[in-house]
Amino acid sequence: MNKVILFARVSSQHQTLESQIDELKLEAKRLGYSDEAMQVIDFKESAVKLDIEERQGIQALKSSIESDKSINCVIVYEISRISRRPKMLYEVRDWLIEKNIQLICCRPYMRLLEDGKLSQTASILFSLFGSMAESEGFIRKERMNRGKKHKQSLGGYIGGKPLFGYTFINDKLTIDARESEIVRKMFDMYETGLSSRSIAIELMQTGELKQDKIHNATQLVINIIARCEYCGEHSSTSNYNYPAIITKAQFYRCRDIAANKRKEHSKVKKICLLKGMIRSVENGYVLSPNIAKNQYKLYTLDNPTNMTLRIDLMDTLAWDVMREYSKTREDKENEKIILLLRQESNVLERKVQQALRKINELRSQIDRIETRIIEGKMSEIKGDKMIEEKMKEMEIQQNIYDTNNYLFAKKQEMIYEGKFKRDIDTILTDEEKQEYIREKLDKVLAEKTYEKRGHYFLKFIMKDGTQYKYKFWSSGPWNKIERI
Repeated sequence: MNKVILFARVSSQHQTLESQIDELKLEAKRLGYSDEAMQVIDFKESAVKLDIEERQGIQALKSSIESDKSINCVIVYEISRISRRPKMLYEVRDWLIEKNIQLICCRPYMRLLEDGKLSQTASILFSLFGSMAESEGFIRKERMNRGKKHKQSLGGYIGGKPLFGYTFINDKLTIDARESEIVRKMFDMYETGLSSRSIAIELMQTGELKQDKIHNATQLVINIIARCEYCGEHSSTSNYNYPAIITKAQFYRCRDIAANKRKEHSKVKKICLLKGMIRSVENGYVLSPNIAKNQYKLYTLDNPTNMTLRIDLMDTLAWDVMREYSKTREDKENEKIILLLRQESNVLERKVQQALRKINELRSQIDRIETRIIEGKMSEIKGDKMIEEKMKEMEIQQNIYDTNNYLFAKKQEMIYEGKFKRDIDTILTDEEKQEYIREKLDKVLAEKTYEKRGHYFLKFIMKDGTQYKYKFWSSGPWNKIERI
């Protein structure tokens, strides 16, 4: 018993297939097929957007014919039910001819094969109906586009979400009262010099922006500041003609501010702290920084020796190493300095005491001279002369005492308050950090572990021979650093 396939298709989910299937069943019965001999293949899918491999209906049709040799006919309501694309139509036609399967189209009526072969009349009709199906699709699309454009020109809703600050009321695009105030506030704040991120944070804190992440709120601010629709100008990327929320003058003032910020940002020179200091253990080559990709890179003809280390991770690790090195080395240096200062302080203290004893001795001598003058044992002229000499000597000793005493006090202050230390935390700029690193660090050796892609051994070697070793994961989602 021969069988027939009733092939039905519609393009959208809201369309129904029942009317097509009823027509196909009537034609099948007219041709003498019983209900048991009929197989219905019906799908809701596009005949334009999908390729033949993506068309479930066509694939089901081919599969049924391949698996059941008793099928000798396919009935469709019209040619466009197979496809609206000529290439796909001819591909299906040629496949049916190869399998010797009759194709019957109900509207307009056409039989593909006559006596098992494609007749000239059938070939002409197939080409004509296929062209009509393609043309009908273009006409329908153009008609829909004209309707959309007309509705768009009137401010009507044609699909899609409006920009922040606008809404649809009764299918009409209008300004949203609450959101438009936020838009105006964004432009006003941007004119005062605040960054997009600062604006986003402030609006999130006040509850005006409902985003859960600062990044999302910042991106919203950036997008709003850049859209000319907010000043009433039309953009090629917009579906609607938006009414103005701000003035054109304010919008272009903000664009000038954004342009100046980009210029200033482009002038900032990125400092790579380890530039020229990372070497491959395998070949001794230096890894070069690629700022755009945030990588220290080494590319050679021998692929296994290639290396890629993230700049931000390596520079952060390098500065942590310098902090630890600075603390360790300066503690030792400080111990030496403290010891020397204490030795010098002891010498100064002895000199202070010697000067003080000399001063006291001179005062005693002056007292004795004065006593002898009073008792008449020494002439007043001679006594005054001796007292004058002793006073001059005592003045000299007093100066020595004051100087040594001041130096002794300063040495003690330096010992107890540690003012001789260099504080690495006062180094703030990247230029200062790079200078400090080059002063202390000799090189960084990088070696692949070959455990996994992006795994390395790192060795920081200081100029005094001190070494710091790490296991470093530079790629993938792990990004891990482990001290060895």
